[in-house]
Amino acid sequence: MEQKNLILLYLFLCSGLIAFPQDPEIVFKNITIDDGLSQNSVIDIAQDNLGFMWFATQEGLNRYDGNEFKIFPKSFDDITDPDNSKLGKLLIYRETLWIISKGGNLEIMDLATEKFKSVNYFGSSGIKIPPLSFIFIQKKGRIWMGTESNGIYIVNENFEVIQHFFANGPAGDKIVSGKINKIFKDNSGRFWILTKNGINVYFDEELKSYLEGVNSNAIIEDSDGDIWLGSLGKGLFRKPKDSENFHKVLKMGDGLEIPGDLTVESLFLDSKMRLWVGTYGNGLYLLEKYSKRVTQFMPNRRNPHSIGFQDILSIYSDSKGGIWIGTDGGGLSFYDESFKSFKILTTHNVPEDIAIEQIRAITTDDDGFIWYGTSGNGFARFQPSGNTFQSYHLKPYKDGINNYDRIVALHSFGANDLWIGTQSNGTILFDRKTDKIIKWFTTEAIQDNLLLPDDTVWCFLQENKHTVWAGSRFSGLLLIHREKGMIGQYFESRNDRENVRAIARINDSLLAVGYEKKGIKLFNTKTAHFQPLIQDFIANKLNEVEIKSLYYSNDLLWAGTSGNGLLVINLKSGNVQLFTDDTELPNNMIYGILPESSQKIWASTNRGIFSLSFENEKDKIEIKKLDLFTRKNGLQSNEFNTGAFHKSKEGILFFGGISGMNYFNPIDLPSRKNDIKVIIHEATVDNISLKNEKSITYTDRLELGYNQNSVALNYTGLNFLASEKLKYSYKLEGYDLDWIHAGTRKYTAYTNLAPGDYVFRVKLTDALTEETPVTSLGISIATPYWLETWFRLLLISLFLSLIYAIYKIRLNQILEVQKVKDTISSDLHDDLGSRLTTIHLLSAVSQPLFKKNRAVLKVLDKIDSEIYASTEALDEIVWNINNQNESLLDVIAKIRRHTSEIMESSNIAYVINTPEDLGKYNMGMQKRRELLLICKELVNNIRKHSKAQQVELKVFRENKMLSIVVKDDGIGFNLEQKTSRNGLSNLKNRVRKWNGYIEICSKLNEGTLIEIKIPFDKKKWYKVDRFLKI
Repeated sequence: MEQKNLILLYLFLCSGLIAFPQDPEIVFKNITIDDGLSQNSVIDIAQDNLGFMWFATQEGLNRYDGNEFKIFPKSFDDITDPDNSKLGKLLIYRETLWIISKGGNLEIMDLATEKFKSVNYFGSSGIKIPPLSFIFIQKKGRIWMGTESNGIYIVNENFEVIQHFFANGPAGDKIVSGKINKIFKDNSGRFWILTKNGINVYFDEELKSYLEGVNSNAIIEDSDGDIWLGSLGKGLFRKPKDSENFHKVLKMGDGLEIPGDLTVESLFLDSKMRLWVGTYGNGLYLLEKYSKRVTQFMPNRRNPHSIGFQDILSIYSDSKGGIWIGTDGGGLSFYDESFKSFKILTTHNVPEDIAIEQIRAITTDDDGFIWYGTSGNGFARFQPSGNTFQSYHLKPYKDGINNYDRIVALHSFGANDLWIGTQSNGTILFDRKTDKIIKWFTTEAIQDNLLLPDDTVWCFLQENKHTVWAGSRFSGLLLIHREKGMIGQYFESRNDRENVRAIARINDSLLAVGYEKKGIKLFNTKTAHFQPLIQDFIANKLNEVEIKSLYYSNDLLWAGTSGNGLLVINLKSGNVQLFTDDTELPNNMIYGILPESSQKIWASTNRGIFSLSFENEKDKIEIKKLDLFTRKNGLQSNEFNTGAFHKSKEGILFFGGISGMNYFNPIDLPSRKNDIKVIIHEATVDNISLKNEKSITYTDRLELGYNQNSVALNYTGLNFLASEKLKYSYKLEGYDLDWIHAGTRKYTAYTNLAPGDYVFRVKLTDALTEETPVTSLGISIATPYWLETWFRLLLISLFLSLIYAIYKIRLNQILEVQKVKDTISSDLHDDLGSRLTTIHLLSAVSQPLFKKNRAVLKVLDKIDSEIYASTEALDEIVWNINNQNESLLDVIAKIRRHTSEIMESSNIAYVINTPEDLGKYNMGMQKRRELLLICKELVNNIRKHSKAQQVELKVFRENKMLSIVVKDDGIGFNLEQKTSRNGLSNLKNRVRKWNGYIEICSKLNEGTLIEIKIPFDKKKWYKVDRFLKI
């Protein structure tokens, strides 16, 4: 009994049950001048048809794409007090932005060209438009122009006045004040005119008045048909649909009271029928009509997610439901329903005396309580339904323990038990119902059932209703019985201390144990033995990995490591995969792993938390989608902690970090919509920003010169939640073969593009969605004239003309030379022929005179022979020069003639066979000459050496070759016998010169057969020979 009382003294309930009324679900993302906004007073807000947000400030008109601001030099009025409000205005109409700039001046911006046009006069009347305060455009094109003191002008699209309502007007046009604050059209078609002195309602050409003397400033209609009205200095009013009167709204149910003197600048009704009331000086009110709940939001310096400033000037909802709040000094406050998905506990929404920073352990119980342990400030209990907290602190169980209040493990089981693991201060079994310690297990306990070998326990895993597994700092794996104390201690090896950081159940008899310095081991609970995780060589590598967390499902063991990324081990196949920040992960420090489904996990890191959707294909994990969530999404911080993760029975995921805790149900998280459009907002050509008549955003095609072949494009996805996390893919059709993944990079450049037509396409990368919107931009690079077809044809024509001209010049030169040759040959023939004829006549005359002198007659016969030979040689020379005898048929005829003369003069019988159709085949001049010489050589050899009585000569065509066959019946000769004569050798050389061949068959005393084949020339599309004829 004394021991139990002593234990109870160690526990202090340091604070009672504390309720914290502030709504933890509404958090804001604040955007200020530090984020690129031109000035922190945001007067009015609009969104164009592409999705860009527009903000009017005192100094600058801002266009925002979720990532960057583009600022236009325009200023706007910003005057608000209980008696007067003079604020600039923005209005999107088709592809134009209408603004009321400083001084009440109307300007219209063409969004495509980004050019402004001032509207100063009513049509062509020359009457100046007075300073404006509001503008409203009907669908019919009728424009309602509210002024500062001249009432309302209704004009057409040419700004010609159709109707004028003013304070001193006739009965049908008289309104209660010339100072117009707002014009609003309700669902019934009534026009509400809010003025400084009350309200006019215009319907069916009749005017009706309400709230005379009230400086009405803001108006909205809810889905029930009720009209809500905000005033300057006189609070909030409501007119039910079935009532003719407005009633001041001071309270809704038992909720927060609403001051009756509020200065209301703006009203907005969201899809949940919540009325957002923006006031000047009193922050933002949120009225929930059906639940009668009223919440006020004021700036809180301790909370970066609170409203940016207490003076609210404008409230606007974008096309995706995001709510933008413009403040007068705090910039923009942005709210999205997805921010509610991540519920948060930090010092900003937790009582000051409740520790919430440096969370190290989390668990939940069956009663709906959340329990969490801190790094030095004990543990606490939080009840979400009542928004209440209770904290607990420990004292050291012995002297000398420094960080005795550090809770590093929590585990709830059954109706009452809460297991508490501390760092160096023992292990505690705590009764959740009575808030009392049941047992305190330490290394110095007197009782055996309270004795543990280690005072630090990092993690717990329930074995059955009586026992839990515990991972200790120095003493390995422990099995603790709630009554008997430690009933098992297990070491993988006794060689060193074993620091167990994580335990996961594989099946009924197998555990996975993660160590700080020994990787992962498998422990069989039936045999109480450890076994290798997988193959030894892989296991050895894993020994060096420090394990932070383990999760097992469907044969896959997931391990979070300290700086080595996310490890996945397929226990069935042995396949091991490691994912790091070099592949998909945002960070290599994986603190905790929790499942959402069989194909999706969540993990905490030093860069936020991420969800990972995967498929296990052929024993290999393929990441299908990875989404990162950071502080910008409403997390407590980007940095989380070891051991601070938990999944409740209801599927709620908990992650704790350095600044608090986030908890959420994954199914409540809005999935990223696939209709996020990618906008191309800047084009650079040859490192010079492209300035066209139309903005690149509104351009479908770029027409570039041939020397503008380096193009860079900047693009972004219009997303205001976390644009920095969007990933892109792009492709230049005509250049890239496939989509290129750019990651989060929003810039693409191409250099030295060839002339031609291209299409640049860019989209968001979403592996789970095959169809995502694609933005396209045509790019046409002109072809330089020297690459045009007509220019190439011209060059070819000029080149061919040049070749032809050179050819003609050369041909003329050849013809001139030929003329000279012909003249010389003619003269030579005539002169020498005449002289040889004279000699021959003298020889013939002299022969009768020397009949008796045989020696002289012999000389004269010799002279006749030489004259004959000389005449033949002369004819041959002249024939070679004269091109008129150059045809193949002429050559063959000459061969016949020469053969006949030789054979007849030698009294040798002969037969000559030549076809008549050889004239149609081609054979060059030189080849024809060689052919004649070959035949002469053959005939002369027969005459001189063969002693033949019969000779046969055949000339014919065979297989595209000219064949010459000469056969005699002479004495023949020995082909193998060497001779000093060169005739046969010369004959072979002549034939081979023209790629022909010669075959000689000869037998002694039987005759000789010689066959020669010379190829014809290929046919040409032109014939040079005809140019050589004269």
